Amino acid sequence: MATTKTFKLVEKVVEKVVEKGPQTIKDLIKRTNRHDLNLFETLLNEPQHALGGRVAKKNWPQNCFWTLQKVAFKDNSHGHAWGVLTRKGETKPNIKKIENEYKRGVWRVLENPAVPPKSSSPLSSTTAPGTPSS
Repeated sequence: MATTKTFKLVEKVVEKVVEKGPQTIKDLIKRTNRHDLNLFETLLNEPQHALGGRVAKKNWPQNCFWTLQKVAFKDNSHGHAWGVLTRKGETKPNIKKIENEYKRGVWRVLENPAVPPKSSSPLSSTTAPGTPSS
């Protein structure tokens, strides 16, 4: 018996076939489920694999996260990751292996020190036009 999720997936695949022309079904399904990534697939998209940054599960509150200390990739979707756990604002003193890293669609990167923060006003450091500079 097919589920609603299966029907939605098939609809997306059919839409992609109509849009893009002939491709393999495997490629289409892979692209459709892009948001269902495990921890390692999520970190591959980040500069310097978000080392020193914060990752958390999507259902965790804002004051619960892992601070990444070490990531060892076996391939693009497998490996081991270690970090310092902060739960309810309290940081644990030791480095632990991150568990449930292979669960798909549950991980998000909260902060990556390799990515500079976006400034709220791009003109804040420059002088306004027509204003004499000193």
